[in-house]
Amino acid sequence: EKKEEKKEEKKDEAALKRLAEVYTHPYGSPFLHYFEEKTNNLFFYDLKADRGKIISVLEYKSPDQFDSVQIVGKILLCGGYRMETSKPTFLAQTFECQIELPKRQFAKMVPRADMIHARAQHALCAIKDNLVYSLGGKNSEKGKMESLSSVEKYNIKDDKWTETTPLSEKKMNISACAFNQEIIFAFGGYNYALGGALMTIETLNSSKEEEGWKKYEVTKNMLKVWQPRYWMGVYQFATNKIAIFGGNSTDASFIFDVKEGTLERCERQISFRVNFCQRKAELWNNEVKCVDYLRKDVNVFSIEKYYWSDHDHEYCFYPRKPIKLPDPPQYQPCLLYTSPSPRDATLSRMPSSA
Repeated sequence: EKKEEKKEEKKDEAALKRLAEVYTHPYGSPFLHYFEEKTNNLFFYDLKADRGKIISVLEYKSPDQFDSVQIVGKILLCGGYRMETSKPTFLAQTFECQIELPKRQFAKMVPRADMIHARAQHALCAIKDNLVYSLGGKNSEKGKMESLSSVEKYNIKDDKWTETTPLSEKKMNISACAFNQEIIFAFGGYNYALGGALMTIETLNSSKEEEGWKKYEVTKNMLKVWQPRYWMGVYQFATNKIAIFGGNSTDASFIFDVKEGTLERCERQISFRVNFCQRKAELWNNEVKCVDYLRKDVNVFSIEKYYWSDHDHEYCFYPRKPIKLPDPPQYQPCLLYTSPSPRDATLSRMPSSA
């Protein structure tokens, strides 16, 4: 009887483990994703299989300048705008994307609670497996277009948005990531009124929101390489280190040591000047991977070697084929005859070949 009980306990443990894995990655394995603006295309990249595919989202087209995020295997899409008239209509909508299994050919968008403020070009940051923060962005609620400092958080279990401590300044196009699943780092951004990029780094302790956002002191060492920027990719890959890569018209990538307050330029940069707008990185097999916005390539950061590389093009969402140049025109030899010159007593001339 005791042996049978132990067997049953082991079966229960195994079942719980499988359930935990499915809960964390309900689509089979860790993945990258992004929605293509103004289409019904969801790009899904299976990290374990090392393959990407396009999934059709039924009865839905993505708006402009939204953001999306993964949390415990779920995909949430929030905000953005649609050009229904001559002016943009800003959205507060939140959707959960559910992918059909096992073939993963179709998906549907399930409405969730709306955000408190409609916004676009904001940043979503998932933390603690049940919270999603929406930072900054822009809208025209007050009659004119302006950047936002407001921040709100979404509780997945309660399906509810609540407003929380605002940023220290109005900005959009922020790059945000969770640090040790407790602190939110907000890097750079863009201020609509000033018309320029920002170099601010802010932090919020999610367990002590009442303390508000704190500006991280940019050291002299950091000022040598850190410049105003936005649309970067950011991801914590070690206990005290965050990878910062790409951005508006740059291929620069850095290792930010939070504890030491240093910013180290990677030995090998990203191959092209790309940004990571609406993109989130994931860690797999000791590598940080992220799809860029322009080329739609999977960019790979080796944690061991501290440098970036591209996947082979066969793994891209849009494989690049060599451009076939047209064949050069074929010229046929011909003979050109000239008429005799009046000053030339000769009645004929030797032909000259072209």
